[in-house]
Amino acid sequence: MGVDARFYTVYGVKVPYDKEFVDYFYDDPSGPDGHYPTNVDLIMDGMGGRYIIIGKILFAGEECDDPGLTIINISDLLQLPGIIQTEFRKNFPEEYWNLVENNAFFLMSFIHYS
Repeated sequence: MGVDARFYTVYGVKVPYDKEFVDYFYDDPSGPDGHYPTNVDLIMDGMGGRYIIIGKILFAGEECDDPGLTIINISDLLQLPGIIQTEFRKNFPEEYWNLVENNAFFLMSFIHYS
């Protein structure tokens, strides 16, 4: 079994890894397999325990994928913080709202290993 690498472009927040939130997300039976039905994308660094990315995935690809052209509409990005915060509040307890409400949103491109 090897390590998978995925390339992402995300508009959202990057917060320190929060084990309590990750355990809650995976263990709570509120959704199928403990996952919540949400329009918010979550990328959690389970290997290194360094970060959680919360936002909207704009591009995701494998090492050998030909990404083609991904067009990102800037005006759509400006609306995302409010949409993501609202969805997050609908799907997660208040104790976790600070993850998206007290952090600046950024356009991020990175490689995620799992």
